[in-house]
Order: sequence, then structure tokens, then C-alpha cells
Amino acid sequence: KGVMDESGLLEYGQVFIQVRRKDNEPVENVFGRVAVAKNPCLHPGDVRVLDAVRRSELPEVLLWLDDMVNCVVFPRNGHRPHPDECSGSDLDGDDYFITWDPRLIPTNTSTDPMDYDAKPAKNVEEVTMELIAEFFIDYMKNDILGRISNYHKAIADLSAQGARDPRCKELAQLHSTAVDYPKTGHAAKIEASHYPDSYPDFMKKKDKINHTSEKAIGKLFQRIKHHKPKNLEHLMRRFYLHFDRSLRVPGHEKFVKEAINIKEMYDSKLRSIMSRFNIGTEAEAIGGYMVRVPRSLRQRNLFDVQQQVRLETCRLRRKFFEEHFNKVPDFLEGEAVRNLYLREKASAWYVVTYSPAHQQRHIRLPGARHCRRRQDDQPLVSFAWVPLKMLCQIKKDQSRENTF
Repeated sequence: KGVMDESGLLEYGQVFIQVRRKDNEPVENVFGRVAVAKNPCLHPGDVRVLDAVRRSELPEVLLWLDDMVNCVVFPRNGHRPHPDECSGSDLDGDDYFITWDPRLIPTNTSTDPMDYDAKPAKNVEEVTMELIAEFFIDYMKNDILGRISNYHKAIADLSAQGARDPRCKELAQLHSTAVDYPKTGHAAKIEASHYPDSYPDFMKKKDKINHTSEKAIGKLFQRIKHHKPKNLEHLMRRFYLHFDRSLRVPGHEKFVKEAINIKEMYDSKLRSIMSRFNIGTEAEAIGGYMVRVPRSLRQRNLFDVQQQVRLETCRLRRKFFEEHFNKVPDFLEGEAVRNLYLREKASAWYVVTYSPAHQQRHIRLPGARHCRRRQDDQPLVSFAWVPLKMLCQIKKDQSRENTF
């Protein structure tokens, strides 16, 4: 996220950044040259190279800066706000990409950011149902964000100039116009000159002319495409369903029946999410990264869809954890007794998921034949890791006992 420096001490071209990579780790003050951008970033000038300042260079009395963690503080000074230079962003909750790795910071910073001032909105004397219906139809006909992005990607991949190709810059401007269309009523118009000559192989446009991409994404795609391990299915099953017996805590047996019932409810809700977003694997659902976007979702912003999937699966896991692990029966007294109760229950959740005797206890997805990749022959396993911290503690204690 981003905020503004209300003190006015940061100059144009400066930012203040603090990051914490993991919970309970110390805060790291990033300083030096950094690259800042916001997705989607189609114009080459929208990747801004700025100077991150040290905390010691700013007055200690600015205590609020210490709370700005995993957040970028932009200056209020300058002829144009830096957020606006990043794809026309503003500070209303947008997420920013930031890197201080010298290998990823652009060396060519001569390209100015694009002008994102939208055209004035069309005015009407009176809003009627006929106008609303007409606008809705026009919006459906002019919703071409996906096409613009695909054309831009294809041309940038084939052109030696990359995103600096004049056609890419024109498409970047059209993309901004299309984004503002619902607010302004001005539609973006694609010309014949904007059509790509061919598409890179990683876009998998089977009905179009394709070329082998020589850019970074293309090289990654080709390495993955040609990497096919032998006995892949056997390896997946071996590692995906490996049963770690050290996580089987004595006393877990009394929670097994309850755990089986709860897992059925959890799996049913998770499969419902997978069905709604047409997700084929549990890993995509939990990780929030879709390997292949179904046609029904291609008109939506991929980042937003992935964020929504990740949010819903996180809510699901948090809901089950809070319902079953945040409270213990009142008759259990003493911290040690309560911890043992929770460890036994967590162990039961793991056992009913990974134990060979329980691996066939999973719910088949109703209407799964409509899913793009059926995974019904493989049980869902994320249920076991809802009480993750407790399983980690069991493993640590087990390792400590084996050491002594």
C-alpha cells in the first residue's frame, strides 16, 4: 500500500520504505535506488526509479513513520504525484510492486510517465432507464480491456523495442481510456494498426499465428514446457500424500470421528470455491495462483480474481480454526492440559487427511465433469494444515526428543 508524507520532508524523487518479511522478524529499512510500479503497468515510463531514504535521515520526532511497515511513503512535493506516475494510481488502497534488487531496476529512465488525465465525462440532462440500459449495452460492447492487454503483450514480445514500441504506447493510452470508460462514457477504439502480427508461444493462441518468444517469459515457458519428469503421477502421489508418523500424537484417537465429519464439511466448502472459479487443483485454490484462467473469467482482471480466490480460501481456513481451536472446554484446567488437548485435536486432523486408512474419505465434487481438470482421484489435504502452528510445535518437540 502507499501513503503520503504529511510532514512534507520527503522531496520529489524520494520515498520511505520499511519492510517486515515474516511475522516476528525485525523491520528492515530499505534505502538506495528502488523501482516502484503498479499493476497493470503497460507504459515503460510508469516504472519509476526513486531514492529510498534512511530512517536516520529523517527527524526522530516523526514517530508515525515507525508504524509504516510494508508500506511505501510518497512525498507530497513535486510537480506531479509519484503514485499518479505509476499507471495513474492514487492512494486509495492500491498495491505497489517495489524492488531494490539492482538487477531488476531499469537503467533507462529517460521515458516520461504517461498522462492519465481522463477526458471529461459526458453530461446528460436527466438520467432515465433508457439511458441506463443504453449505457449498459454500450459498456458490454466496449469492454475490451482484455484484448488491449493481449495485443500489448504480443507486440512488446515481438518488437525489439519491447514496451517502448510506438504501438505499445498507443495501446497503453487506450487501456487507460478503457479503464475510465464506466466513469467518462468515452470508449477506447482499437485500430487495425494495433493488431499484432503474431502471438508468443506462451500465450497459447492456437487459432492465431504464433512465434517462439525470446524474451524472459518465453524462455521460462519453454524450460517448463520441455521439462517432463518420468513417472510424474507417481512422484506427485508419493510426495503429496506422504504420511509423517511423527505427527501422530498419542490420544488423538478420541478426536478422529469428529475430525472426519469436520473434514467433510471443510472439503465441501473448498470444492464449492473451486467450482465457482473453475479451479482444477487444490494448490491453485489455496495459493491463489491460477495456472490456466477459464474462458468465463478472462474478461476480469486476473490479479483481482486471484486475490478473491486467496481471500475466500483464507477466510475458510480462519473460520474453521477459530471455531475448533480458539476455545477449549471449561473443565480443562492448566495451560499444559489445554495445550495437550489442542495438540491431540490437531494431530487427529492431520491423521484423517494423510493416513493411508483415511485417504479415500473425501467428497467428490458434484458436477465435476464440468471442471476443466478433474482431481477427484486425489484427496484434498489443506484441511490438515489449518492448525499449522500446532503441527509445527509437535514436530519441533518430536525432533527435540529424538535429539536427546
